[in-house]
Amino acid sequence: MEISVARIRSVPLALALFAAPWGFVVANGAYAWATRAGGGDDIGAEALALASAPRPLLLGLALLRSHVVPLGAAAAVLAWPPLHVIGLVAGSEWFEVAGAVLQAAGLAIVGIRLLNAPR
Repeated sequence: MEISVARIRSVPLALALFAAPWGFVVANGAYAWATRAGGGDDIGAEALALASAPRPLLLGLALLRSHVVPLGAAAAVLAWPPLHVIGLVAGSEWFEVAGAVLQAAGLAIVGIRLLNAPR
């Protein structure tokens, strides 16, 4: 029985896409815990950034290495972590919003590719 390469590659991608939203749940839990423990929004935002930044970066790198999705989709997912840090340093949320929109577009393209992948 032969297993196609596309099927092997789509399983880790599907698992990563399933796990990515849980990273955001954990990050928001860290934010809620930090602010409830007496921290302000700055401490909560730092906890949120620290808890959530590595996940999209690792997912974007996995997408880039897999060659299953277009380069632009992987780059869009990879754009959020640096834009988020730039936004924190610059004190402007526009960088963070732009990164989140790019990431959402990249993940949408990845989802479409996975749905259209041969079974």
